[in-house]
Amino acid sequence: MNWYEYEHQPARPAFRFGPRLTPTVKVVITVNVAAFVLQAIVGRTRLFPYLCVIPRLLIGKLFVWQLFTYMFLHGSLWHLLLNMLVLWMFGSELESHLGRRRFLQLYFLSGIGAGLCYAFTSWGPRALVPMLGASGAVFGVLMAFAMLFPDRYITVFIYLFPVTIKAKHLVLGFTFFELLSVISVAKDNIAHFAHLGGFLFGYIYMKAKFGLPLPYAFAQRLSYALKRRLLWRNRHRFKYKPLDVEEFIDREVDPILAKISRHGISSLTRKERRILKKARSQMR
Repeated sequence: MNWYEYEHQPARPAFRFGPRLTPTVKVVITVNVAAFVLQAIVGRTRLFPYLCVIPRLLIGKLFVWQLFTYMFLHGSLWHLLLNMLVLWMFGSELESHLGRRRFLQLYFLSGIGAGLCYAFTSWGPRALVPMLGASGAVFGVLMAFAMLFPDRYITVFIYLFPVTIKAKHLVLGFTFFELLSVISVAKDNIAHFAHLGGFLFGYIYMKAKFGLPLPYAFAQRLSYALKRRLLWRNRHRFKYKPLDVEEFIDREVDPILAKISRHGISSLTRKERRILKKARSQMR
């Protein structure tokens, strides 16, 4: 069984602690851990003013490198462990699906976007408050995972109680919580605008790069189901042989589904959209 057939089996609740750690995710985690050790050796006061995102320095003095370096610094061991755990659990599968280059593009674009969102929403005294951590990039990874595997079940622990939830509902819940925190002006020393920025830029990247593609195996199952349904629903109405219906699906519909899988539905031409519309109309 190929990897894409395994990863896109019909979603069902199942407990699995995490996927195999992929090479790029391993490197990112290693760099984060090394940076945390460096913090402990050198001291925060020497690193944070130059490497964290400080809006007044970033915007006023153009310390643009802060948008990159802040992602590798963390305020505490718990902060580091939580981010790296989420990165491992969701990032490894994304790297397997997207490849190393696209995964890194997603990760750093989400992190940089999160830093920008924090910088441009911090005024007054908050303009001098440093922001650090990989949370923005990790939130972008989480958004991309939910877009590619929306019905994948995930078990999370809320107050030590396990709760199984779909990936898309998990992201919606996080988004609602972050928006609520922003509206209520929560004073919890958490950069909620950065988290929302990670979600936003992760969504923008996936939308621009893939146009919300269908997973390959799902496109295969959709093609098979469409073919079976056409044959069954129209077995008395077709003026031509059922074999012609199968040929229509194989020659016309299958290539379109494969194109959607690779480039997203927005890449279809008018002719291809008419073919899909014709196929759907025959199913009624």
